[in-house]
Amino acid sequence: MSGVRMSGRYVLVDQIGQGAYGVVWRAWDQRDHVWRAAKVLRESDATFVLRFLREQAMRIRHPHVVTPTGWAGDDDGVLFTMPLVAGGSLSTVLGDFGTVPAPWAARVARQLADALAAVHAEGVTHRDVKPGNVLLRPTGAGEPHAYLSDFGIARREHDPRLTEGSLVLGTRRYLAPEAWSDGSTAPPIDVYAAGVLLGQLRLGIAAGAEEVRAAHGREPLLAIAASMVADDPAARPTAAQVVGAIDATGLPAAPLD
Repeated sequence: MSGVRMSGRYVLVDQIGQGAYGVVWRAWDQRDHVWRAAKVLRESDATFVLRFLREQAMRIRHPHVVTPTGWAGDDDGVLFTMPLVAGGSLSTVLGDFGTVPAPWAARVARQLADALAAVHAEGVTHRDVKPGNVLLRPTGAGEPHAYLSDFGIARREHDPRLTEGSLVLGTRRYLAPEAWSDGSTAPPIDVYAAGVLLGQLRLGIAAGAEEVRAAHGREPLLAIAASMVADDPAARPTAAQVVGAIDATGLPAAPLD
């Protein structure tokens, strides 16, 4: 499909990722003469189309959130475009380095929590927070800048469900207990997933909620992560409270190692 032009405007150059129902391409916008990320719908099933329409309609303005900026369609298919974030993802970072220093982890975790606070304030639950969906601006040795991306299975509070029966959407390691037991799509499931991710930044990609809880006494960040992965959703902090807890450690202002 590389080299295909869609809607007379976007040239798909190379595949850079994929979501639950779409493939993400690095695309050249021939009208505005800029590179963009373009998610192309890969199915024509009605449910996939509805999810696609939901995602492209989520325009949450926040410095650490990537959401669609426009969409287009023709006989070759449908796509929507987003800003191109070229620094890889936390999945790549964890795969390359295993763990990261506490000041770096604190900055990224704070940015993610701040992004989730904004998302939740809009009545939206992301439902798929994981390292591969946290993108990074290429800043070299400078301050990290993370973006929450891929709202493919996100759900607004009053949206009708698009799945039936026992199907649970999301990624197993990051799914909160209530998502499994009763299909909850409330904001605490995002906090749980972000807590697992924070733990992984300090313990490694293989860590899950149990490992995070077991290590909670080792350092302040792991104590915060352990509170985020509490089995009882009512016992977890909100995303905004996580921001405050991370700030209280002083790590977001500490020198980068």
